[in-house]
Amino acid sequence: MVRRYDPSTNDYRYTALGKQFYSKRQIQYVVKVPAIFTGTRSNGQSYTRSGFFPLTNPVSLAQNLTNAQRDVKIKQSVNASYPDGILSEYSEERVTIDGTGIWNISEMTTTPHADGPQVSIVDRPLGTQPSISILPFAEHICRSAFEDWDDNMCCVRQISEILDESIEIVCDRMDECENTVYGTSRWRENGATCKMIFEYARLTERGACCMHGDKVVEYLPGRRALVFTIVSNHAYFYQNDRVRRQLMNRKTHDFERIKRESRESKTPDSKEWVHYKKAAPGHFWMWEEYIDDVRSEFLSCGRHPKVVLKDEHRIKSLSYTLTKADDQKGVCIIHTIPREVHEIRAWLSNLGLGIVYRGEGPPNISYKILIRLLKQKERYYLMGEERHALMEANDYRCVSCGERGNVEWDHITSLSTSFGEQLFEPMCPQCHALKTSDEPREFDSDPIVSHFNSDVWEKYVMSERPPGPYIQTEACR
Repeated sequence: MVRRYDPSTNDYRYTALGKQFYSKRQIQYVVKVPAIFTGTRSNGQSYTRSGFFPLTNPVSLAQNLTNAQRDVKIKQSVNASYPDGILSEYSEERVTIDGTGIWNISEMTTTPHADGPQVSIVDRPLGTQPSISILPFAEHICRSAFEDWDDNMCCVRQISEILDESIEIVCDRMDECENTVYGTSRWRENGATCKMIFEYARLTERGACCMHGDKVVEYLPGRRALVFTIVSNHAYFYQNDRVRRQLMNRKTHDFERIKRESRESKTPDSKEWVHYKKAAPGHFWMWEEYIDDVRSEFLSCGRHPKVVLKDEHRIKSLSYTLTKADDQKGVCIIHTIPREVHEIRAWLSNLGLGIVYRGEGPPNISYKILIRLLKQKERYYLMGEERHALMEANDYRCVSCGERGNVEWDHITSLSTSFGEQLFEPMCPQCHALKTSDEPREFDSDPIVSHFNSDVWEKYVMSERPPGPYIQTEACR
């Protein structure tokens, strides 16, 4: 794993491998493909709708490409990955590429920095062809933002329109801003940057707000602000005063990703399931090799059960909501059970870990048992003498901020991620709460979870290996 997104700081945290991998500037593109969704509803009616289908794997390209070359390369890469045009196929729905639709391509740039790699769009030149995208309050964007020019002066043109000043005056001020920020004079060739726009706002005693799409990434308080949003490599400035004030009031954490907490399954123990004979409300079981026959029986009667897959080819369970036509009400859920069910139940009974068996096969139940064993740790509580020794060793101060007063006993390595001796340190309540909030939470549910990044695999694992060390010796005579 090279990095993990932290919603509390709205930023990424990088591992040692990630800092090495991002030691050079990286640009990745996240693609939403225009798609056509076709399928059949549960009542037998067919439907067709258009939309976007997001691709999970980002696309990496050379950094010397123009926008037109970039778009062509990305489309070629996607079309090569899906030669038949089918993006995904479910039980009653197929998703295909819409050849006439508009592609949605988001750009993410990661640059090396002394404090670690930085994901930023701030220093990218903003002066080339605009991109078509869904923008907040699009009807209040400057008209000149959508004009087709090839002089890299779209930012100057929009600022001139907003402030009702001549382009010459804005250009002269932009020259001064570039010299202050970078000490150069090349913006007329490469386009203005976000830092230059913020310096322009300071020079004219205004506020400024930079957004990426509809999310605030940088903010400068002040009146009569310059508010703009960035899509790809183009800036769209807002002209309406009311809209600018409303966007200025947005906070950088208004749109955080909230981690979905894992919940205990509500499925009852497999001992309560009944062998399936016919559709009825409740939980039933069927041998794994016969579940496809059960689904075929449903489909032949015009019923369309919901399918939960165990993997790409095997069904885990079927769920069908009974209607008035069935003369019954409720949900019929049919689970699959492996042939080793009796051996697995005996194993769980002997272990005595309190694991509820819900039809898992030998690999899955073994993994669940391993996780339960790893997480079986009792919290250790310090005794009076141990606390006194720690306080003396740290001069009765918080190890983080050095303040004296009320302290709490913090695990140096969090209890959820440690498997050895529990070591403690004194911390004040504020520092303890801050440290706890920064600790990873993924291990709480799965301490041996792994992460895979196909781009890192291709560029790091599959890269050409340097020759190994060797010793050349002369042949013995």
